[in-house]
Amino acid sequence: AAVDGLMAMGKGWEDFTRDSLKEIARRAPSRLGEVVARLPKPEGFWDTSVRDAFAMAAANDLSATLRAALELPETNRDQALAGTVQAWAKSDLQGAMAWVKRLPDGIDRDEIIRAALMGKASVDPAAALELAASVPSGGRHAYFASTTGARVLMEAAKADFDSTVAWLAAHPGRFGHEDMLGIAEAVTTRLNADVAGFLQSRVEDGSLATLTPAIG
Repeated sequence: AAVDGLMAMGKGWEDFTRDSLKEIARRAPSRLGEVVARLPKPEGFWDTSVRDAFAMAAANDLSATLRAALELPETNRDQALAGTVQAWAKSDLQGAMAWVKRLPDGIDRDEIIRAALMGKASVDPAAALELAASVPSGGRHAYFASTTGARVLMEAAKADFDSTVAWLAAHPGRFGHEDMLGIAEAVTTRLNADVAGFLQSRVEDGSLATLTPAIG
């Protein structure tokens, strides 16, 4: 009934609906595609409401969510596919990436694979970091931490900061300065909690030089 009410709203329904997409995905996933099909394209690069809602729905029913994403108009199709594949990749990264590579032209396959890597990074940082270079960097000028590497590192650091840092220290040079900004938020949190302790631990484990861009 609430979804019916949203669909019948007049001016301003788009913003209110975007804010409700996760709740729709949780409580009425069969209506998600119908609702998103009417939404305009997000205005901002960081608006991932469609992606996040489809990821939530896909975690419970991957096949149905894939079908719903593929049936969407171009406006929100790529972001819906990205969210669906992001959830899929947590359990089968290689299968998800292979499926994405077979998608037709006109779909941003690289961006969807980035989402797959982010999904895998949230459960297995090392596996995602190993494959981060499999798609172009994709960073946007003047957009903080928007490269492929940065976005994968951000999710990896949230999942397991210590193992992510250990992987970076063992693979020097694999990520550039812009990529390393993806771990800056996690580094900041730890610096704020204990500056001396954090820096000393990085000296002891040999990761200080690797983390210098993020610390800066």
